[in-house]
Amino acid sequence: MVRFKPTHLHKRLYSSSNYANTYLHSRITFFLSNQIPELKSLLQSHGYIITTGHTNNVFLASKLISLYASINKPNLSAQVFDSVRFKDTFIWNSIIKAHFSNSNYSPAFEFFIRMRRLSDVLPNHFTIPMVVAACAELSSLKNGMTVHGLVSKLGYLTGNSAVGSSFVYMYSMCGYMEDAAHVFDEIPVRDVVAWTTLVIGYVQNDESEKGLGRLCEMLKTGGHGERPNSRTLEGGFQACGNLGALFEGKCLHGLAVKTGIGCTQVVQSSILSMYTKCGALDEAYLSFCEDEDKDLISWTSIIGVYSRFGCIAKSLYLFWQMQVAGIYPDGIVISCLLSGFGNFALVSEGKAFHGIILRRNFALDQIVKNALLSMYCRLGLIAFAERLFDGVDDWDKESWNVIVFEFGKLGLESKCIELFKEMQYLGIEFDLNSLSSVISSCSRLKATHHLGRSIHCYVIKSLIHENVSVANSLIDMYGKSGSPFIAWKIFSRTQKDTVTWNTLISSYTNSGQSAEALGLYDKMVLEGFEPNEATLVMVLSACSRIASLQKGEQIYSYLKERGFEFNISLATSLVDMYAKCESAIQIFKKMEKSNVSPNELTFLAILSSCAHAGLVKEGKGLFGRMGDYSLSPTLKHYACMVDLLGKSGNLHEAEDLVLSMPIDPDGGLWGSLLSACKMHNNIQMGIRIAKRAIEADPENDGYYVMIADMLTSLGRWEEAENVRMIMKETGVRKRAGQGLYLPQHSASDSRMCYTVLPTREKHVLKLGFDVDLPEQVPEADLIRKVHELNEHPDVHGKLTSYGCLELISVKGKRAVVVGRSNIEGLPVALLLTKADATVTIVHSHTHDPESIICEADIVIAAAGQAMMIKGSWIKPGAAVIDVGTNAVDDQSKKSGYRLVGDVNFEEACKVAGWVTPVPGGVGPMTVAMLLKNTLEGAKRVIEK
Repeated sequence: MVRFKPTHLHKRLYSSSNYANTYLHSRITFFLSNQIPELKSLLQSHGYIITTGHTNNVFLASKLISLYASINKPNLSAQVFDSVRFKDTFIWNSIIKAHFSNSNYSPAFEFFIRMRRLSDVLPNHFTIPMVVAACAELSSLKNGMTVHGLVSKLGYLTGNSAVGSSFVYMYSMCGYMEDAAHVFDEIPVRDVVAWTTLVIGYVQNDESEKGLGRLCEMLKTGGHGERPNSRTLEGGFQACGNLGALFEGKCLHGLAVKTGIGCTQVVQSSILSMYTKCGALDEAYLSFCEDEDKDLISWTSIIGVYSRFGCIAKSLYLFWQMQVAGIYPDGIVISCLLSGFGNFALVSEGKAFHGIILRRNFALDQIVKNALLSMYCRLGLIAFAERLFDGVDDWDKESWNVIVFEFGKLGLESKCIELFKEMQYLGIEFDLNSLSSVISSCSRLKATHHLGRSIHCYVIKSLIHENVSVANSLIDMYGKSGSPFIAWKIFSRTQKDTVTWNTLISSYTNSGQSAEALGLYDKMVLEGFEPNEATLVMVLSACSRIASLQKGEQIYSYLKERGFEFNISLATSLVDMYAKCESAIQIFKKMEKSNVSPNELTFLAILSSCAHAGLVKEGKGLFGRMGDYSLSPTLKHYACMVDLLGKSGNLHEAEDLVLSMPIDPDGGLWGSLLSACKMHNNIQMGIRIAKRAIEADPENDGYYVMIADMLTSLGRWEEAENVRMIMKETGVRKRAGQGLYLPQHSASDSRMCYTVLPTREKHVLKLGFDVDLPEQVPEADLIRKVHELNEHPDVHGKLTSYGCLELISVKGKRAVVVGRSNIEGLPVALLLTKADATVTIVHSHTHDPESIICEADIVIAAAGQAMMIKGSWIKPGAAVIDVGTNAVDDQSKKSGYRLVGDVNFEEACKVAGWVTPVPGGVGPMTVAMLLKNTLEGAKRVIEK
């Protein structure tokens, strides 16, 4: 047995230990010097660290944590962290950074929470920016504010710009730019990072104007360490592009060139993007040519801008040059070209390019398919679009939304709604554009009551009713369907933009609620919203409808103060407003001085003003000046001149003008001259004009009635009866809704009756003619005749139970009954005709009521319509009577009318023998009794 001496064994062991230690330390030194090792060597180094007993060495542990994170192994970093017994701020920062750098934001914040709760270690200036940035990426405003409170306690904001910059970033990422700006202002020493973070925050939150303002402030006040870098300028160029601020963009471009920052690829791409967004084609092309390293994004930008502005030949040339340069087109650049074909109605070019896509096997991804679908829709090639859509089975949700939106835009409302229903059946998610298109389609189809309300309910269930664009569509739908109260409720509950205000103002204006529209405009201005051109055009329209000159002049002053461009639309609206308010010629002269050329609508408005004010000389002069602007008069312009000349008594000049027209006059033009003949009692000329009117429009019953009335006034009874026979033989029937002339006749010769048709909500009154009703008629026969009229096509209005007049002497007088519709004046008209008065019914839709009312001896305002009658229309000595209301309008009293009486509704009903109130369930029997009682009551009143 071999025995070693103790001294010899000791020497061997000692020398072996020294060798091992030397080897391990060399491996650790290699580990510390190696920046990013492979996983295998890193695991070996980790083993050496454990073997040498350096597990709790904070420096080595932090190095391991960092290296594991660099090779995307944050879980191994966490294991190293947990193995360290004593943890200081440095190692806590290492593990937080390990997760943060791998986009594991939640674990990074959780380690920060552990740091605060499980140890006495405080975060430092390196910890806070990472933790706050993690809150920003998680959009966790609450946690970010908690950290903000801790930092304020520790006083870190005053000593380090990086901490303040991180909070600016966090608040901007969460959409709270006011708080971000407040934190920025509290940073005592700002660097370029802080400025850049604020500028980009504004741009990303759609506040590009403020972002550009902050960049200018940085350039003015910033020190040496606050000069903009490439990232700052990138945000500035993006802001200029979003605002279309070409001048400011050029200034920034000059700064980038001067400082040398413009040579970087990022800045060059930003400059090109800015010029394309501003629509500066020449500058965009020069910027593109200066880019030495053109990538697919650069080619797409320049091709897209040329396509957007209709320079299709140039965009196609660049498209081929891109391929020569070795860059293969993707779906985005192809879709840019397809959009250009669609937007500029290039049908043959669009079809040809579709063929090229197929032949050359270009990318036919979903983006291209959607662009093709949109192109064919915009070109109006619905059959192609449907064939393309039906021929593909894998359409995505964007494709469905595209075709629904485009069909709605084309006015194919039924197809739009049908496809939307199919989308819901298939479970395909809609977007806001398609939903707004469907709502608009319901509005145009007048399908609000059922389908529109159903979609509204669906919107509420989907929790998108507060979206501004959807709310605007709903407001428009309800406004157009005659439900302004529901439109107002939606308006009051939603976040508003200028379009929201415009939509409700438009609804009020179009529904005749002009005063409410003006009140809403005032509220809009008070709440700080800026009216745009569309707002002002609608408000001026409201002013013209209620002849509010004072308000219209306020709008005009606002236009001048705010520097609005005096374009055709605004100028025409102003002329129309002043036309209704009797000052049109002045604004027309101002318009000419401002170098804005009037168009056909402008001249139409000014000629209407002259006709209204009786300015014959001025009207003739303006009509002759249309040629100075290369404008040809249309039928409407000639109609205004005929109306002007006719009202002023220049009947023969008006006739000569019509006969000399280069275009064929229509019945409306002859009808206007016919009304003038009747106004000036030129019966012979009126009969001649009426014959021409009937030739031009043989189905217009009004001309037959007027010529019959003229013949009757001359005592030519047989000719008048022949006119009525011609009407009957040719099938021309009297229509309500125009001025209704009732010639003299006795009670036994009445040729009108009421019928009632049941509907869902109320009973609808119809008026039939040419029904003989002798004074004594059996009740059964009367009911039968009422039933015969149930299919009469002319629906006139809702059944009302208005009373009749107290007895006045009307024999041989000319009377006018004014109501909101023909229906409201009929009971009064019946009584007056029994008293041998010639009666006309006018209402809010009657053409030229002034010319009718100005001839009347008696003006009766049925249902309190006195406010519709202007004082200037009443001839001296005429009586004005308000029927159906106890309150006479204050304006009527001030106008100096000779007010005869105010007839109480119930008393008037008793005089006429009417049943009051009319029962809710009105049927043929009730109608027959009402008619019978009216005729008998009229006879009793007249006999008294």
